[in-house]
Amino acid sequence: MEEIIYIYDLNQARYFIKQGLKICDIGIHTKTRNPYWVFDKTQSNFEQIFQQWLTQKQYVW
Repeated sequence: MEEIIYIYDLNQARYFIKQGLKICDIGIHTKTRNPYWVFDKTQSNFEQIFQQWLTQKQYVW
């Protein structure tokens, strides 16, 4: 089973893309009509990039 994450934040999706993560899919939520980007969490550098995003935003995970 694929481990995927849905990102609804455009800035976060852009950051992931600029850092080299590949998009698996793009869609629009049926109820909220908000766009989302789907990333595969098993990409080799996903955890590192995700931690960088959290640090940049001063989140603690």
